[in-house]
Amino acid sequence: SATSVANRLRERLRSLPCSAMYGTITVSVGLARYRTTEDAGELVRRADELLYRAKARGRDRIEVDGLDGLGTM
Repeated sequence: SATSVANRLRERLRSLPCSAMYGTITVSVGLARYRTTEDAGELVRRADELLYRAKARGRDRIEVDGLDGLGTM
């Protein structure tokens, strides 16, 4: 799933050796599933809102739009 891929990417980047030089690398992700009733702009808007929610809740997180019941990681 997209959530699994995003989580593996987040964990992989956090463990890179360059973290010792630059500090811990964090990744915040907002995942929104396309709805057939929306256009691309609406999909991007929802994903962007989820990204900012992830950052506001402490960064290094994944926020999912809830259609798949996963919520926050």
